[in-house]
Amino acid sequence: MDLQECGTFAAYRRHLKANEAPCDPCKEAARRQKSERDAKKRAESGEAVGVALRLEPTDDAVDALEEARDNLRIIRAALKSNPPHNTIAALTKRREEVVDRIKAIEADSGGVDEIDAIISDLAGWSSSRASGA
Repeated sequence: MDLQECGTFAAYRRHLKANEAPCDPCKEAARRQKSERDAKKRAESGEAVGVALRLEPTDDAVDALEEARDNLRIIRAALKSNPPHNTIAALTKRREEVVDRIKAIEADSGGVDEIDAIISDLAGWSSSRASGA
């Protein structure tokens, strides 16, 4: 088995495994691979959004409460999909903001229906994730 020459991701990994500082060509190969991997993830995410938009019926009337609930469902799905660790805090913060927005809209309209079930699900999921289950 021949060793990959410097300037490849395999050589970059070999440097790291040998506790060596990777050379510049290997660092560039690692950056290039990460960039390509990230671009692929962005493309896949964009395709998923495109499918969702095509499936969404076009309706010009906007119901703020329904939009907020839909946002909450999207955030829940994103959190359950094992997102990158650097996005969990932002998603969690956004979830709290959306829940507060839903509560405010409901307080203005005087109704509380499925939001309690959604919040309960979120609390249960969040605590199970925190406990490592």
